Amino acid sequence: LEDYVSGGNGGEISYVSATPSVCSVSGISLTRLTSGSCQVEVTEAASGVFLAQNGQMSFSTSHFILESMKNCKLQFFQN
Repeated sequence: LEDYVSGGNGGEISYVSATPSVCSVSGISLTRLTSGSCQVEVTEAASGVFLAQNGQMSFSTSHFILESMKNCKLQFFQN
């Protein structure tokens, strides 16, 4: 997952599945559990004078592949 998140304030980035029946997240690894829409919550921790920030990525899954992951990119900005 780390290849799909960029920028930010240098804080630690964490990932959590918002659709645990469709996909699971462990560290930076995403596992497809069934076909459907996989949503991943991404949080960047506060760092120095910068506030924490979060975002969400969505992927379509089917036949044991993540179909739209190549088109997904989440970019954090210094805040």
